[in-house]
Amino acid sequence: MSLSKHSNLNTKLLPFNIMDLRDENFYDFIRQFAGEKAGELLSFQKCNSVDSLLGCIDVTTILHLESDELIDLKKEHVHYIE
Repeated sequence: MSLSKHSNLNTKLLPFNIMDLRDENFYDFIRQFAGEKAGELLSFQKCNSVDSLLGCIDVTTILHLESDELIDLKKEHVHYIE
């Protein structure tokens, strides 16, 4: 049996109520766990919980779209699409 590439992920860092976090509580956790830019990217997309994050195939896809509303977001997250 092969191990998942995520089998070494330390889930002890996750809060016990991770599945209950919504909106700003979820974004605050993401900012602390993955960084300010990751939280900003999820917030912009209204990906506001673990459930919505799991339903998203690729949160960086939005950075490939052409829209004036995305200009500032792209400037901050260009390393995600390079």
